[in-house]
Amino acid sequence: MQDYALFDPTPSHFFVSHRIVNHLHMLPSRINMRVIDFTPLEENVDIDNVYGGFRLYIGGYELRVDLMPLNLHDFDLIFGMD
Repeated sequence: MQDYALFDPTPSHFFVSHRIVNHLHMLPSRINMRVIDFTPLEENVDIDNVYGGFRLYIGGYELRVDLMPLNLHDFDLIFGMD
């Protein structure tokens, strides 16, 4: 399985597609959050779950990130850089 990621300087959160969530082998935590204006269409999105403390390895560095699931189509992950 090949995954596609977008490094976006605009959002401050990490997002994951529902397709990837099914392979995380993690249980989500319930949250109630509204993420505003992060998509190119400037949509408001309500987030119900977060996968906290996910270990992500990039270029030999380990990051612990909280992944928020979204209905993503072109990318599997969106990494917020803000």
